[in-house]
Amino acid sequence: MALQQSIIYLSRQGFGYYSSSRVLWFAFPQTSVKDLDVINKTELVNSIEMFIDKNQIAKASCFMILSEHVYFEKDYIGALDQQEILTQAFADTVPFENVLKKTFPIENGFKVVAANKDLCLCIRQAFWEKGFVFEAITPALIVGSQVVENENGLIQESIDLLFQKIAVFRQNGFSLDEQTAQTKIASQPFVRQTTSSQNNNSKIIWLLSAFFILLLILAGLLSGRFF
Repeated sequence: MALQQSIIYLSRQGFGYYSSSRVLWFAFPQTSVKDLDVINKTELVNSIEMFIDKNQIAKASCFMILSEHVYFEKDYIGALDQQEILTQAFADTVPFENVLKKTFPIENGFKVVAANKDLCLCIRQAFWEKGFVFEAITPALIVGSQVVENENGLIQESIDLLFQKIAVFRQNGFSLDEQTAQTKIASQPFVRQTTSSQNNNSKIIWLLSAFFILLLILAGLLSGRFF
């Protein structure tokens, strides 16, 4: 049975979750996200998973749309032969440690769009852990100024418009190295990374102990030889 489609519309304060039967809002915890910068990845992922469980959201095929308020953009006229260099140069000015970037053709040039990669991947991580499929992460500029928000999220006409543009979003999403086709994330979530680090530390301690014992044995053999 095919999964129903849903839209996650990312804003500065949180994201709206929209499906054919649900309209929900998730506000970023102040201790997890500040000015779109993720300051506690584990807490953010866990909070979103709790939001999914609390609202009993059914597994779905998701499209994340980035509001114009959460990405940076710049137009370049001409200079198509320097597109890759200029795109990276612009991405380097964006105030996030890890950046999603993509170019879009415009008249006589191209537009560069950049967003916080960590924030997008944390949201995707949480939904993937709950069995959702992520189809694309796409900036809202694809639909221009037709998307209208108010204090309660998107108006109904904008929601309807976004669902009509699903195919366009799929074709114009950011390229994600970590993404695997139509599958749950294979790597362990942020909350489990400390276990791996502890195992690595234990191996290092064991190897150092073994090396020290070998040195003691060698010293004993040498002392027996010369004395």
